[in-house]
Amino acid sequence: MNCTLFAIVLICFVVSLLHTVVANQQQFLERPVGNGTESSPSLTCRDIYHVKRAVNESFEAGVYILYTNSSPRTYRAFCRDDGGTLVLRLRSQSRIFAFNSSFWYDSSLLNHESFDENVEAKYPSYQNVPTNSISIHFQITTPSPRNRTGSLTISLQHIPNLAHILSTREFIPFNLSTPTIHSRQKWAQLLPEDYAFQLGCNREGFNVEAGLGGGLNTSIFAKIGFYANENSPTDCSSCNSGFVIGSSYDSLDPITRASHYHGQFNAGEFDCPFSATSQVAPCKTIGGIVSIYANENYDCSSLNFCNGRGRCVANNTCRCEVGYPGEACQISSIPSVYPTPYSTTVAPIPIPPVNPNTANVDPETAAALAIVIPVGLVLLLLCCAFGLVIIIVIVVIATRMKRKKVAATIHLPSIVSPTNERV
Repeated sequence: MNCTLFAIVLICFVVSLLHTVVANQQQFLERPVGNGTESSPSLTCRDIYHVKRAVNESFEAGVYILYTNSSPRTYRAFCRDDGGTLVLRLRSQSRIFAFNSSFWYDSSLLNHESFDENVEAKYPSYQNVPTNSISIHFQITTPSPRNRTGSLTISLQHIPNLAHILSTREFIPFNLSTPTIHSRQKWAQLLPEDYAFQLGCNREGFNVEAGLGGGLNTSIFAKIGFYANENSPTDCSSCNSGFVIGSSYDSLDPITRASHYHGQFNAGEFDCPFSATSQVAPCKTIGGIVSIYANENYDCSSLNFCNGRGRCVANNTCRCEVGYPGEACQISSIPSVYPTPYSTTVAPIPIPPVNPNTANVDPETAAALAIVIPVGLVLLLLCCAFGLVIIIVIVVIATRMKRKKVAATIHLPSIVSPTNERV
């Protein structure tokens, strides 16, 4: 009984140890980080930024090579100098990215080989680049002065890609307000000087809904947006101004909607300039070009940017390449097992399976396994052998005792009863 219990405990211990090894294995990257070339692509622009910073090289904005998160296929992507990855580009007077456009919801691409600022586009990064924030850049084309660019950053919980949110119709609110700055003021950073939003409603979020002004009594939606009106802070029934990307109200010409109904249009800016007689004047259309970047704004500078051998997946947290364990991926334990090189012109290269007993196990764990598993197996065998011997001895003793009892029964004398009946 004690042997059986010991065997069960030992088996549970070995299974637990193997589970720990598998869990540790998941902390390593499936593919390496690279410097953004065809032979050394990376998952995000931010990864390339860290690779450059780890060796004290500058990172310049431009086109780099990234790989998708589902296969070794690669694609060209535009990277900002802070590591942001361009995912979408939209024009204000266009219905291509209306709220119900299929481009939000499927895997199709649009002008993904062009990085011309005047060309609307949907890039592979929309479905491949993980992010914990997005940056909205708005280059104003009307009214004058033109070519002024405003920017706004929206922090998120970490998501695998922007499509994770925008391919649904679920309202996901966010609040850019701080104790000192209202979110309305942050959205106003996208506007020309002397322009401001109305003070009412101020609803913001992904897949955001509001009421349309002009007496139309209908709901309007936007994939990303901020709505405002002249009503109370909680009344969004009649919105006249705001910044919206991907509006659902696209049945009329954008300029007509802006001037007549004060409505919203795709990637358009509707604002009410201050005047000498009234805080809020009639809303006017502000046209421009919107560029949306996906970012992973984590800081691993204290870990030398993971030494260019891992991804910074949280502040001061690296997920290292296979063969480079350590807090900062600083230990070189085994050669890399990744397939190289990558190619943009050939079929995807299958990634070979990684041996969990070698590639993804750090030296300390490997040493422990080398001792614990053989010793455990030997103890288990000894325990089973000992138990088998005990069982054999018990069976032999029981057999002999039974034979003696039978023999004693056979040799017992007959007893005669007083009635001469043999018992």
